[in-house]
Amino acid sequence: MKKIFILFLLLILCDCSLKVQDETRPADTENKETEKTEVKQEKADIDLSFGSETIAYAAISNILEDPEEYMGQRVKMLGSYKQFYSKTCDTTYYVCMVTDATACCQQGMEFKLKDEGSLPLDGQQIILEGIVDVYPEGEYWYAYLKDAAYKVY
Repeated sequence: MKKIFILFLLLILCDCSLKVQDETRPADTENKETEKTEVKQEKADIDLSFGSETIAYAAISNILEDPEEYMGQRVKMLGSYKQFYSKTCDTTYYVCMVTDATACCQQGMEFKLKDEGSLPLDGQQIILEGIVDVYPEGEYWYAYLKDAAYKVY
């Protein structure tokens, strides 16, 4: 029930935000290039890049707890970039970290970039967008964002 309430709240916030953006956006009839760029951008199913840190933290927690419910959905989030290396797995993990409003708790969403390229500096604020998927490691399955792209915030 908690998950449904949080998802419902996220959908309401996303819908309200889109309506406000559409209503406040000035009509641009002369600049067709801007319109083409906006059309090409894919819309996130779950947009956590604005609003409450606590909602973003809770939503990421839900995705990590039950990734099957979110498989294939495009997620957009704001957080700080962290990179971790595991000697055990001999693997480097790239993670976007979000905190709750009190900054006492953190949750990280692992990602794999769509296009290999330079990574942000450790601790740098980024807006990350990717598709929820899972991968096996040992006897466990882990959620991550595949085909991810980021921009520095």
